[in-house]
This record gives sequence, C-alpha cells and structure tokens, in this order.
Amino acid sequence: MWVRAERPPWYLSVVGGALYKASTSSAAMVSEYFGYLEKGQIPPKVPVVVDKASCNANEDINFRFTRFTVSRRVVGSVGGESCSNKNGGPSNVNVGLLSPTGDLVTSVLTSPTGSYSFTNIIPGKYKLRASRPDFNVEVRGSAEVELRFENGLVDDIFFVPGYDIRGSVVAQGDPILGVHIYLYSNDISRVDCALGSSNAPGQRKALCHAVSDAEGMFTFKLIPCGVPVKLENNGDYHNGGDIECPTGSSTSVADANVWL
Repeated sequence: MWVRAERPPWYLSVVGGALYKASTSSAAMVSEYFGYLEKGQIPPKVPVVVDKASCNANEDINFRFTRFTVSRRVVGSVGGESCSNKNGGPSNVNVGLLSPTGDLVTSVLTSPTGSYSFTNIIPGKYKLRASRPDFNVEVRGSAEVELRFENGLVDDIFFVPGYDIRGSVVAQGDPILGVHIYLYSNDISRVDCALGSSNAPGQRKALCHAVSDAEGMFTFKLIPCGVPVKLENNGDYHNGGDIECPTGSSTSVADANVWL
C-alpha cells in the first residue's frame, strides 16, 4: 500500500495558522495577567477582540484573584489637642502575621503614621502580633483574622498606652542621686504616675515627678502624645548643692520615646 503526502488546500492552512496564532496570543495574555496578580500589582487592561463572527475567537478568559491585602494600624495614646498625630501611631513597630499554629508567615514595620499592610496574602485564618523592644504594646480585642476572597481591614487591636521621657542629672560629669524632677504640661491633664505629683515647687500642680537614681538617670513612663511638656527640679539635692534645669527644659512627645 502506497501513501502519498500532499499539501492541504490553501484555505485550511490559512484557517489553521490563524487559530494557532489566536491560541498562542490568548495564553500569553493570561500568563502575563496572573504574573501581575502574583506580585500584588494591578494588571493593565486586557484587550478582547469582538467582531461579527465571535467574541475573542470564542475563547474563554477566566480570571481568579488568589492573593489579597491585610492592613490596619497601631494606635498611640493621645494626651491633648496639640498631639501632631491624633489619628496615627508609632512607627517601626514590628507586626507579624502568623498561621493558626503560630508559625510566622510574614512581618512588616509600621509606617510613620502607625499603619501596616501585608500584601500577597492567600485567603485563610491568621493571627496578628505586634512588638517593639522599647514600647509596651497592648492587645485590645481578638488578634485572630479570617481573610476571605477580598482585601481585609482589621480592627485597631494594637495600642501603645504612652511613651517614656528619660534624662540624666550630672554635675561636672558626675551623676547626682536623689534629685526630684517634676513634669508639667499645658495640654495633658493627667498621666499615670508611679510616684505621684509629690510636693511640686510653686503654685502649679505637676503631672508627675521622678527621682534620679545612682547613675543620675530619671524616667517618666507612659506619657501620651502631646506638646509641650516641661521639666523642673526642686532646686537642691542631698549634699546641699544647687541644681538648675537648662533654659526652657521643655520637649515634645509625639508617638516616640524622648531622651533629654
């Protein structure tokens, strides 16, 4: 038996070539589209050819969103109207996204306004945690998150109740023990103070007071965002010497610890 191969009719070659080109082009466009989605980017418009004979050569183009965003913020304590970041929070707080078993999926640092965002996250159940070595970050509410097939905006569950003001008292380079430092503010009306306001000098009532330790250091803890705060001392120390605060002795607390 003899079989002879012959060239197909010209119109079959034309139709076959057109179908192959259309199929290859559609596959390339779909692959490119999913490439954008995997990177968490918004893909550009995908052209679809509609003519009298068909829509996109009767080829289906089905898009499926597979990854989404989880975002919110870490809230800071606000002491008064002068706080420059009333609707924000502290920066550089490490926020982690964990699996239900506690394994770390990914982590980010908060922005200058306290916000954070996890991108390219697949739907599922997660847990959140937040920390910063020099802050006390409280959790107020449930830290569990269930991400569905949409971007997730979680509740403000992380809260920083205040910030530290630290300083030192020295004389000719030597630390001074037992100096009482008083904290005042025209804007902040109340703070939680371990030592209380004590007997502040003058008529004005202090918000809080601290006492320098053996290294001359003093600390005011959990001070909310607000400006200005002013420091004064009691004018003497146990050896009878006079101590004066630097001129002004005021500072601002704006979602960060302060060193004087």
